[in-house]
Amino acid sequence: MKASRKRTARPIRSILLLTLLTLPLPAGCNGTETSSVAAPIRMSKGVEQVRSWLCGRFETDMPASGIAESLRIGWNACPIWPDREDGRWLYAERTTVGATSRTDERHIHRVRNDAQGALLVEVFSFLPDAMPPAGAWRTPDFFNRIDPALLVPREGCAIHLVAEREGYAGETRGTGCDRSADGTTHRLLRMSITSDSITLADRLVDAAGKPVSDAETAPTMLRRITATN
Repeated sequence: MKASRKRTARPIRSILLLTLLTLPLPAGCNGTETSSVAAPIRMSKGVEQVRSWLCGRFETDMPASGIAESLRIGWNACPIWPDREDGRWLYAERTTVGATSRTDERHIHRVRNDAQGALLVEVFSFLPDAMPPAGAWRTPDFFNRIDPALLVPREGCAIHLVAEREGYAGETRGTGCDRSADGTTHRLLRMSITSDSITLADRLVDAAGKPVSDAETAPTMLRRITATN
């Protein structure tokens, strides 16, 4: 009987060893934590299209001859940070040129879908000592030195877009965009986009959404003068 037990001990130990070797290892034991690796985020068709249509060079129509007070507005934008997976990013310069003055606005925009799948165009400003030079839209690689975490979001100024027959249109929501310290006024931004134009409207309104000034400011239409990206 003792000899019989000795003969069967080795096969039993071999079976146990094989069983242990074939059991699945806990995540991370083999040096690979596959459960924490997120799949690449795929951008929706709307996100890609809006980003493409916002990039390029745009200008308002040439003002009528002899009208010195007419303003010319330009929009120059380029795609940046193509490897980021949290939306499509672009840098834009908006230049307003009058008879005796010139102003420049430089912002970064992110186009993305919100949690419900709706399209957003968000606006970010630069810290005072991080403002890019004028014309930086010509060299998108310049922005590789800028950390997106250091941008300043313009709270409440995101434009919520909806698809239309020829493009997209939308506006800001709520009263948070450039709200005054006493909360009595805020900015209402509107935007419509097609493959060859951008139309912008910017109004200062009261808490009820009524214009603060009686003077009506017509929307600005900028026409594309370069191909889409």
